[in-house]
This record gives sequence, C-alpha cells and structure tokens, in this order.
Amino acid sequence: MMSWACTRPAAWTLAAVYVGLMMVFGLVSDITGDADRNSWVLYVSLPGSVLLYVFVAMPLTAAFGHFDKVIAEPFGSLIWSTLDAVVNVLLVWGAVSFCRVGRAEWRR
Repeated sequence: MMSWACTRPAAWTLAAVYVGLMMVFGLVSDITGDADRNSWVLYVSLPGSVLLYVFVAMPLTAAFGHFDKVIAEPFGSLIWSTLDAVVNVLLVWGAVSFCRVGRAEWRR
C-alpha cells in the first residue's frame, strides 16, 4: 500500500520557494511596469502559463469579450505568475506520483 502524503520536506520547500519567487517576480514586474508578459518570467512559468491561458483566459475572453479588464490592474501579473507557478508545481507532483505508481506496479 502506498502513502499518498509527501513526506519529503525538501520537495515541499522547493515548491514553496518556486511559488514564492514567481510571486516576487510578478510583483516586481507589476511595480516596474513590465507587465506585458513578454519577459523571461513567461519562459520560467511554462507550461503552466499555457494551460492557464488555454483553459481559463480564452474561455473567459470568449464568454465576456474583454478579459484583460476583468483582472485587477495593479496586481495582474502577480496573480498570473503565482497561478502559473502553482500549476507547474501540480504538474510536477502529478508526474512524480505517476512515475511512483508505475514503478510500484512494475516491481510487483
């Protein structure tokens, strides 16, 4: 029987540091006025930014028209950078969990 709880504090710490750094980078991007998302923050947040764009931003744009007005202007990049980082952490967690389950089944 496998344990579903992650007992590795290094993994939790690394995930928290990554999300925190992305939050700080988003805040700095908003403060400096470089919120066009064409900077290096976009490349650090891949593939989470693509998934959020396809499954959140595009449907909301189709439903409401101008989605860029929905997000709060002062903290738009902060919100998206943080959400991108959380999606990336969840993707890595899912991939590692899948590999662990596959390895456990293969060893049976």
